[in-house]
Amino acid sequence: MDVFIHTFYTDFKHIVKDPGVLIILFGATIMYPVIYSVAYSKEVVREIPVAVVDLSETKSSRTLTQMLDASSQIKVDYHIYNFKEAQNLFYDDIVHGIIIIPKDFERKIFRGEQTSIKAYADATYFMIYKQVLSAAVSAGTTMGVKIEVARLMQKGMDMNKALAQSQPLSVETNYLFNPSAGYASYAMPGLLILILQQTLLLSIGMLGGTNRERNRKYYFLENTLNPRSAIPILLGKVSAFFLLHILNVFFALVIIYKIFGFPQKGNPIDIIILIIPYLLSVGFLGVAIASMIKKREHSLVFMFFTSIPFVFLSGMSWPINEMPTVLQYFTKIIPSTAAIQGFLRLNTMGASLKQVSHEFVMLLSLMVFYFTVAYLILRYRIKQNNKELELQEIDNESKDSN
Repeated sequence: MDVFIHTFYTDFKHIVKDPGVLIILFGATIMYPVIYSVAYSKEVVREIPVAVVDLSETKSSRTLTQMLDASSQIKVDYHIYNFKEAQNLFYDDIVHGIIIIPKDFERKIFRGEQTSIKAYADATYFMIYKQVLSAAVSAGTTMGVKIEVARLMQKGMDMNKALAQSQPLSVETNYLFNPSAGYASYAMPGLLILILQQTLLLSIGMLGGTNRERNRKYYFLENTLNPRSAIPILLGKVSAFFLLHILNVFFALVIIYKIFGFPQKGNPIDIIILIIPYLLSVGFLGVAIASMIKKREHSLVFMFFTSIPFVFLSGMSWPINEMPTVLQYFTKIIPSTAAIQGFLRLNTMGASLKQVSHEFVMLLSLMVFYFTVAYLILRYRIKQNNKELELQEIDNESKDSN
């Protein structure tokens, strides 16, 4: 117990006295969620500037242009009659989409023939591409239905029957767990969990690197210790960071959610039960990594190489089961992957802890695994430290005898 208290007190004292560690542990955890949430606060990209190339120059084409402009997704900044001019506007980044109404647009409508419009959008920018094409499809479909209904009513059909015949199949779309289909509501829950992991890993690594730089014995093992003391030392170190990081968890998962209104349906008790093994597994992983770091800046290098891969392997941007098999196995050893999947289902979808039992068991397994790894490393360090102390004692005795 004395070893645990001594380690906890020593690490806690060095954390609060190290401005760099405090900036990472608290500054980054506060700054990143606020910046990202503010940047994505509009949730949906609206009124994307487009150019309509009206080769028809008829009443029907102008009606379609008005319908396109009425869409919340795009705004028709240029109603022109030349495709080359529209191309120049697009390449000059003045508009992000081009919609072409063909020359025979109205003539085909009056003949009862099928006509079409063409929509071009920058597919390298997914959000813009999706909005431009959705607006074009929606306006084209609506106008097609109106034309068909008018034609049927001219033949004497009742309006309701004409509507049913012109559109025999309708689709009702429901955005489950993200009513506004917003980007912030999609991205931020996973990012918040990932930020908690990366800042904890980096702060533990920075403190470990600083200790080695200042020639402090392995985690302040100044005296000969029984190798079994590795357990209270490990628990003391992780507890010091855990206690401080709980404040960050409260800020990220409670304050940020309240301020920006992200979807939140989860049971707080279930979320806490899920988060505890997550933080502990990250803490044990951090101690294991810190034991291999010799300089403070090495932790920054680790962060540089892992941050982006951890985002892609989290399953946020691409389904894990669609990844190559090797990468699927790799995702299982990253605590944030199971935590993000479990947290999204608990907090956003309103699932119960039983329904995320797979992710919970994964986190418990990682917690035990990284505890064992960190324990074995610390045990080795203690034995190594004991040998050095014995050699130093023998050396001192030989000097005294001489």
